[in-house]
Amino acid sequence: MQENKEIWLYSWDDEYFESDEYESKKDAVEAAKEELRELGELKDFEQVYVGKREDVSIPSINVEYVLEHVQELIDDGFGEVGEGWITRIEVEDRIILSDRLNKVFLTWIEEFGHNATWFKIVDVEEIEIVEEVAESE
Repeated sequence: MQENKEIWLYSWDDEYFESDEYESKKDAVEAAKEELRELGELKDFEQVYVGKREDVSIPSINVEYVLEHVQELIDDGFGEVGEGWITRIEVEDRIILSDRLNKVFLTWIEEFGHNATWFKIVDVEEIEIVEEVAESE
């Protein structure tokens, strides 16, 4: 079983975490300090934001939305004669449809490589670093 390693990134504005990835919060902070040293822009940045990367997945298909859409198409195409089709679908049948649709959807995502390429940042911490960088020079 593969162990999930933590991945840390830093940001100068608490919005765009586009730095390289680091194995620890400490490594991310040190990299930010090094970037400031290289740029020589100590006066422009007083703090850095460090956060942990958390991978996300594509949301599953909501079968209720699908069925409601199909009912709308039936209503538009056939009027009153198709009215109420959705009300005859039992809860158990909806669960089966949901399971099947999502299984096919996940298989399709994996087969064609449409996995999430984005992530979210959690455990964000604001760290004052200007003084630390200035002291180390």
